[in-house]
Amino acid sequence: MYIGFILNGRNNLEYCRMLSSDANDLDRRFGEFCFSQVRKQLKGAYLPEERIYCIEAADGDKNRVESLVRDIIDRGAWPSDDYQRLRDIGFVHETADSYRRTDSRDFIVGELERTLHNGRAGRLLEAYHDFHRSREKDTGNRVLTAIQTGQGVLLFDDTGRGLERAESYLQYNADNFFSPIHRNTDKLGVYYFSTDNARLVEKARECGSMFTPDDRCRFIPARAEFLRADILRGCKPAVECDMSPDLARYREMLKTFKLRESETPFNIGILDRLCRTGNLDEMPENRNFRHFCSFSSLHSQMNHSFLSSQADTLLGSSMRQAVSDTARRILQNEYDVRGYELPTPDTRRRREKKPEKTGKKTKIGR
Repeated sequence: MYIGFILNGRNNLEYCRMLSSDANDLDRRFGEFCFSQVRKQLKGAYLPEERIYCIEAADGDKNRVESLVRDIIDRGAWPSDDYQRLRDIGFVHETADSYRRTDSRDFIVGELERTLHNGRAGRLLEAYHDFHRSREKDTGNRVLTAIQTGQGVLLFDDTGRGLERAESYLQYNADNFFSPIHRNTDKLGVYYFSTDNARLVEKARECGSMFTPDDRCRFIPARAEFLRADILRGCKPAVECDMSPDLARYREMLKTFKLRESETPFNIGILDRLCRTGNLDEMPENRNFRHFCSFSSLHSQMNHSFLSSQADTLLGSSMRQAVSDTARRILQNEYDVRGYELPTPDTRRRREKKPEKTGKKTKIGR
């Protein structure tokens, strides 16, 4: 098995994946890997200093690629002189003749050799490196993205990977829109700012440690180091989203940031509406709603029997309460939703011991 991975200037892992199990196919696979990473980073403000490696893991497990690479990094066992610079590949990507181009390692190496033996092309390559190097060092003009929730603030740099991770974190917050993690979040705010504060710039550049270094780019909450909100003092959010646990607010967030709708918050949002209103007209009449079968019989009874004309009666009210109670049961037992937490034993005891109101104020000591 052959693995491709990328280290940044601080020798931290940025990305890794299995390339091929066939040595005969490795040249093409590695070339495609290199160009795909350049295209990703060119979506940002500059190409950072990164090195791309290819190693053989003879007895490696394709499901443990990250742990294999991290073990190599921890031992300092990566090949010290067998790698490709991201900026070199970026230069080839931007300047190579499209009629001769092939996405292969041999093509990249051949183009760089021709460049080094051509005075003018060599100067263009050096200028290309200088351009991206100067932009990386110009910290005062780098734009940081700050995303603030009730948990605190996370920072992201303006590289292609940094922007991808900011979007992934927004998707994580959308996927967990109804979760108790947002118990203290009234609004989600996104800020953009520049700063000469080296600590904040470095924090933004280290954002990769909170995400899986693969194509999923999944946020890992346990690795997050939230900053205090006072770092944003004097800044106004470029975008704010109401985080009230409601289906309409959830969909508003998706629309604002062009995020994808996920099954779990969609189902929670529908259940929340049913719990609040008891109105089965709020239920989608398709199988996209996972709990359709929990309400389909009630829906049929309330819309296609004599009950359809009894909505304003005591019986109609009782049926709506049955809908509401069913939705609440599902929310409390199958999901972890803020506002629908099951009472703890301590909560139950406090409720049982709560004294009856007498109309008089009780003094509870000094």
